Order: sequence, then structure tokens, then C-alpha cells
Amino acid sequence: MLITSRDIIRRMMQVDLQYTIERMAVIAARPGNPFGIEVKTFDGATALLARKLPSPRFNRVVGLDPAQVDLVATIHEWYASNDVKPRFEVRPEEFSPALGHALAGLGYFHSGFHASLYGPVACEYAPARDVTIRHVTTAEEMERFLDVYVTGWDLPEQIREPAKSNMRGWLDQRNWFLYQALVGSEPAAVAMLYMHDGIGYFADATVHPAFRGRHIQGALLAHRWEAAANMGAELVYSQAEYNSASYHNLERAGMRLLHTQAEWTALG
Repeated sequence: MLITSRDIIRRMMQVDLQYTIERMAVIAARPGNPFGIEVKTFDGATALLARKLPSPRFNRVVGLDPAQVDLVATIHEWYASNDVKPRFEVRPEEFSPALGHALAGLGYFHSGFHASLYGPVACEYAPARDVTIRHVTTAEEMERFLDVYVTGWDLPEQIREPAKSNMRGWLDQRNWFLYQALVGSEPAAVAMLYMHDGIGYFADATVHPAFRGRHIQGALLAHRWEAAANMGAELVYSQAEYNSASYHNLERAGMRLLHTQAEWTALG
């Protein structure tokens, strides 16, 4: 039986944080660090910064302790000096009225929730029969992966090629496993498995609009779950918008809610 604990919450948070830092490092490695990537620690909190990339995932504060209320203003000023408005992520165990007051006093408000789910490595999810899943290992396969990725996430046409340039380095990352689902010979969906600290993290799954409603997300979940187990994972973990279709897929696969985290963003 899985019992929620502070240790599990912190481990899952660190897996997501490390994955994001590695993803940002791929972008920063491009000549001249064109998007102004930086990661800075403030005691136990980590602040992620992408000066020229307006992604909430890359401009957020993670791991702020409720006793670190005095750091909020310092972190806020650091982002302001870089002309960036960050998102503060606050998990239930991290919140205190004093922390909420400090954030509100600097113009932040509680703008939403995001769900974290986890489960044991055993999986009883039945994959769709007409789906073939392949491990992406070549540059040619990576281009097909990226074509589905930018279409599935509905990225604006004008940023699709720059986005691909920021992602091609994923293929060379240690402990990153990229998968592509095929219906017949057609690329239909893609997904990521990231292994860290005994956790299999299911990230960045998306289905091409032409293939939605065919349980392909479930097939990718089952495949990654089995792969994580074979690589020695103790637990599996993912995130989704609370009560969304992706959230329901994770529940059906056997995950349970770990927590919802509060997202605090700047007014205006």
C-alpha cells in the first residue's frame, strides 16, 4: 500500500525539477545561450529563469519552505531585475498563511492548481491493439517525433521550427527515453520517460489531433510503465491538469493523487 509521506512528495518534486533543469540545459547549450537560461538557488528554493522564453515551466520557483517567507521579496526582486514575472509553486506542505500574505503583498495571486499523481511499478493497463510503440534512437526518428510533438501541443506555426531546435538535444540525454506511437505506419503520438532517483517520470505525452480518441495515451502509458519497471524503478510519477482527460488516463492506469499544488502568478 502506498502511503503519502513528506519524503515521497519531496522526491517527486525533485524528479520534476531535475527533469526541467536538464531540459533547460539543452536550450542553454545552444551557442550564446540565446534564451537567457539560468538556474539560481535561494537557500532550499530553486528559481528557474528563461529571460527570452515565456514559458511558465521555465520561469518558476520550486521548493520554497513556509519558514522562508523572508526570501519571497528577494526572489521577486531577482526576477524583476530580469524583467520576468515568475510562477511560485506551493505544495500543501509548503504553504503557510505568512507565505500567502507575502506573495499577495508583492502582487501575486493563487491562479490555479496542478495535480501530481504516482503509483507502484505494477501496471494492469491494457494497451490498444492497433498501436505500435517504438523507442526513438535516430535523428530521422527524432524529426518525426518532433513533428507530432509540435502539432499535438498545438504550438503556433511561427515558433514550431525554433521549438524543434530547442528539443533536438533531447535525443542525447542520459536517462531520457523518447517513444513514438504508430498507427499502421503513421506517427500518431509521442511521449517521454525520464528515470531519476528510482522514479519513472512520465512526461510530455501528446497525441496528433487526427488520432485522438483511440486510447493511444493509454498504450504509451502502459509501455512506459513496463519500461520503467524493467529499468528498476520503485515508483512511477506524472502530472496533469486536475480532473482532465490526461488525469483520468493516469487514474485508470493505476496512479493515485499525490497532491495538487497551488500556482501563484503575478496580477496583470
